[in-house]
Amino acid sequence: MKRKVIVGLFIGLGVIVLLLGYGIYRFGFSMSHLPEGEFLFESTSPQGSYTVKLYETNSALSVGGTRGEVIYNKTGKKRNIYWEYARNLFEAGILESQILWENDEIVVINGKRLNVKKDTYDWRRK
Repeated sequence: MKRKVIVGLFIGLGVIVLLLGYGIYRFGFSMSHLPEGEFLFESTSPQGSYTVKLYETNSALSVGGTRGEVIYNKTGKKRNIYWEYARNLFEAGILESQILWENDEIVVINGKRLNVKKDTYDWRRK
């Protein structure tokens, strides 16, 4: 009987640790759960396939930054592809964000070159 209780406690503790770890990752390090922010501007790719929108985020609970999302214009699907800490932009001398397209799939956001189909930039993972 004692053994079943101990095993049950270890399993329960394991589940709690897993859920806590998942929550920390999802809300602290995942690109899918970033603050919405205030819309800055957008830019559409040369052939009109993609649109990148930039948002400025400021919150009492999080560090300010710039979030970029790509919109696949044919499907309307959205995905975060760019997340930069405001202090990094300031230290790099970037006072105003910019989006430059090299071609229909390659975009340069504040000096970071990304393929909108597969790349992401997250300052927390430098």
